[in-house]
Amino acid sequence: MRKVAIIGLGGTGSYVLDLIAKTPVQEIHLFDGDWFYQHNAFRAPGAASLETLHQHLKKVDYMHSIYSKMHRGIIPHAYKIVLANIEELIDMDFVFICIDDGPSRKMIIAKLEEFGVAFIDVGMGVYLIDEKLGGQIRVTSSTDMMRDHIHVKERIPFGAADGNNEYNQNIQIADLNCLNATMAVIKWKKLLTFYHDFGHEHHSIYTVDGNRLADFQPKAGKIVVRQSAFQNLVILFNCVQGGIDFQRDVGLLGVFFDVCPTCFLRQIKDVLHFIEGHVFDMRFFLGVGFQLRPALFKLVADKFQEDKAHQAGQIRSYVAAVQAANKSARAPMTGDELSSWTAWALTQADQLDPVVSGNYRKRPAE
Repeated sequence: MRKVAIIGLGGTGSYVLDLIAKTPVQEIHLFDGDWFYQHNAFRAPGAASLETLHQHLKKVDYMHSIYSKMHRGIIPHAYKIVLANIEELIDMDFVFICIDDGPSRKMIIAKLEEFGVAFIDVGMGVYLIDEKLGGQIRVTSSTDMMRDHIHVKERIPFGAADGNNEYNQNIQIADLNCLNATMAVIKWKKLLTFYHDFGHEHHSIYTVDGNRLADFQPKAGKIVVRQSAFQNLVILFNCVQGGIDFQRDVGLLGVFFDVCPTCFLRQIKDVLHFIEGHVFDMRFFLGVGFQLRPALFKLVADKFQEDKAHQAGQIRSYVAAVQAANKSARAPMTGDELSSWTAWALTQADQLDPVVSGNYRKRPAE
């Protein structure tokens, strides 16, 4: 790749530079008109000295002084990208947008789409609850493969910066900036076929407090929630126990109807299948050929047997809640999709219900 631009050398943009500078890109163009202050030093890679801060350098000049030691093609532009100079990006092969100014971001994205230049936009939202920080990290891509999702799905915020965003008041979150940049650069390398890319996702959200990553995959047309084996098992256990709470268990209530219902409910179905008397294959979660012993299955099945009627009722309540929410959802399921899913879910509830299914007369095999 010949030319890459990084717009914004704040916390995330500086980490993008740190990673891109270690690649064979011919030219790395840095665009930022701000000064490098003490709070910037706490969010940037490396360790700026007090003497350096006293020099009152522009961000791009400071970063150039550091990374030009290992990459000869770093070119600083100590000004903000505006409509008057936006055409400087027309010759770029790729652009990383690392700014939090919504109107500026909107203008830049519109022009990059007009120029046909691929880009990645990053974002972060941090909030404070009970004296603890939570939030989300976002990476959104736009390539010839997929551009409309940014506007149709409203993937990127174009409003003014949120004054209540705790990002503006907390400087000791360089780890989140680093992770945001790392996710963006990994996606960039996947687009370059350096890494395998089976899903071709163009929109990813990492939720800090739940440690969950959601990817929007254009080919599948769905959100896929990725998490650890233990977290998957906890979610499934909660579902079977009747504690189905999508906001708590998946952390993606805002994009719920972008989630393929079959993917989430397939996990519930697996647990129901397990409860009904089958040995549950753990390879799906653990990646090893390990199965639960029948004795352990009996112990778990016995525990669930007495609660099955309650669990079935909870699933039916969950179905009713989904049907109600779908009416006002931003991207609702179609009537056929909702009917198909509802029929399947209620069938699972009936099979689980010991009275309806007649399973109250059965005992699981040893």
